[in-house]
Amino acid sequence: MPLSSAFQNRGNHATSPSYRPISLLSSLGVQLALFADDTTLFLRSDSLNHIIPRLQRAINELTQWFQLWRIEVNSEKSAAIYFDFSNIKRTLAVPYNAPTLRISNAPIPWQHNYKYLGITLDKHLHFRDHIQRVRKLAIFTCHA
Repeated sequence: MPLSSAFQNRGNHATSPSYRPISLLSSLGVQLALFADDTTLFLRSDSLNHIIPRLQRAINELTQWFQLWRIEVNSEKSAAIYFDFSNIKRTLAVPYNAPTLRISNAPIPWQHNYKYLGITLDKHLHFRDHIQRVRKLAIFTCHA
């Protein structure tokens, strides 16, 4: 038996009728980025109204996959950010009537900025917040 077959058939998950490959998220137009224990879902659309239902469905699919493989998700560390490239300045991260995304029945808060893999991203993909944070850290380190 080839080694790849042994790994594919390992355990009872591979024969479970509810087994669904994580690659099914791509049928929703959702991209998946994994690094160590960080998981990111992202997709692109012209409208937040097109994003929310597809993203929620992808979150639900991913949550089922995590449960199947007994991976715990810390919903308190979950966040959503809507990258807005318009020139209109908005005070809200998303419109006030935007539906709330949920993971395992816990709400996922919308953020103006988010630190991901050490880089602070803001909703316009400017790096001012990141540069400010790194400068403060460098100044603190030099004076310590």
